[in-house]
Amino acid sequence: MQSNRKLLLTVLMLTLLAATAAPASSWTLPALVNDTAHDDLLEGYGTTPLLQGPDGDLHVVYHADLVPGDSSNREVYYVRFDGSWSEPERLSFGDGVSHCPAMSIDDAGNIYVFWYDTRNSVYYDLYWNRFDAAAGEWVGEEALMVDSGVHYVHPVTLVDQQNNVHLFWSEIQPSLHYEIFHNTYQDGSWGTPEQITNAGTGWRTHIRAVLDDDGSIHIAWSDVINPPTEPWMVYYRHLSPSGQWGQPVELGVGQAVDIDLDNGYLYLISNWPSSLPDGFFQLFYSVKDLGAADDDWIFKCRPVHLNDSYKNTKPTLEAGYDGMRLVWRRHLNDDNTIMETKIGPHGISSPRELSQDDGYYGGPRMTAGEDGTYHLVYSYSPDGAGGYDLYYMKDENPVSARLPEQGAAVHALEGLYPSPVHGAATVGLNLPATSSVELAVYDLAGRRVSTIHSGSLSAGRHELPLDAAGLSSGVYLLNLRTDAGNETTRFVVER
Repeated sequence: MQSNRKLLLTVLMLTLLAATAAPASSWTLPALVNDTAHDDLLEGYGTTPLLQGPDGDLHVVYHADLVPGDSSNREVYYVRFDGSWSEPERLSFGDGVSHCPAMSIDDAGNIYVFWYDTRNSVYYDLYWNRFDAAAGEWVGEEALMVDSGVHYVHPVTLVDQQNNVHLFWSEIQPSLHYEIFHNTYQDGSWGTPEQITNAGTGWRTHIRAVLDDDGSIHIAWSDVINPPTEPWMVYYRHLSPSGQWGQPVELGVGQAVDIDLDNGYLYLISNWPSSLPDGFFQLFYSVKDLGAADDDWIFKCRPVHLNDSYKNTKPTLEAGYDGMRLVWRRHLNDDNTIMETKIGPHGISSPRELSQDDGYYGGPRMTAGEDGTYHLVYSYSPDGAGGYDLYYMKDENPVSARLPEQGAAVHALEGLYPSPVHGAATVGLNLPATSSVELAVYDLAGRRVSTIHSGSLSAGRHELPLDAAGLSSGVYLLNLRTDAGNETTRFVVER
């Protein structure tokens, strides 16, 4: 217990500046992604509509009403940014509602998109479409789960370190309650679905999932046993690399919305009930040390910025160059904008308005690139009466321009252990081929503070020592340069 207190105090000292000052960000002006005749939206639980691929390109999936204002025939679309935005490409082709797409990308650049669909009946079915990177084309939509009497909703997907595609979804049961299922797409075929909740009544849904550096999958979901008489609760569970599930942990009242990892900590954002009628309009967050037991959290629920005068909804969470960012939509009547703040294990910065334009904003979605640059896409309408278009902004890592020139992205850094670093640490590398290697540490001003290795290394796995004895407490960048390209990650030194 005493050691935990010391750790908390140490982390608090390190995060005071990062977590009590407003984000030192410099977002670009909004740029139009596409201008179409229909409403383009990123809404929906389970969606993962924005990712950066291994080639550095941005990928966006969204659903669009073919007739503005008419949600009875939504379809799923895809756009790509490689210096300019591509024309929208339609991925679904049924009558009815095809919406809330979830996307994952493997190391080869293959893209997997899942959504739920009412083309066959009033019940939702699961469909998917895949982009074959080798062929350079989408293979075409396919029905994944179809049943005339079963709902399949809220798909969530991610790719693990072996390039296996994981899919989570919520499925109605014969007694009219929802349970959560999981399946894996490996070597071109699906495995056997496994049911990972079994309450027997009520609803389990609104799933979010994230993969850590050790290969564990962490999921959160919303759970209500006896709707509507009992409140929604947020739950957490993790799947180890060996395939073993930990026990579910109840975190508190609310609905799970987003989950992410940063420097050995797991962050979870949830929507909570507020004094405003008819909905969940306040944001709370939970934090745990990944090295602690599943039920050992630094705190399980803490308000972001309570203000019952506003509806705070649609949060998106992402770790980038300066730590964990939270972006959300704040609105009440005609006051409608996008907000941002920074979150640390022991504090949160003052919120600031990210977008100043008058109008109406859909749910923002965010991702961070290899260099920690934040990328944000959101839907916007001047009057909220339709005509929603997608817009893009980025907050570029100011240090990246001062690091060695970036080549193609490589994925040879396996990690740094222990993390955070207190004195000596070990950097793991896995090189696909013999290469010249320069591995160096930079501070956040872009100055090189130490060189770990400079010279040739053979193909395979290597462990290189990092001596942090001369480094003060703070955040540093670990930069790897090889013949194949360039890779940078962040780490923390604690004293």
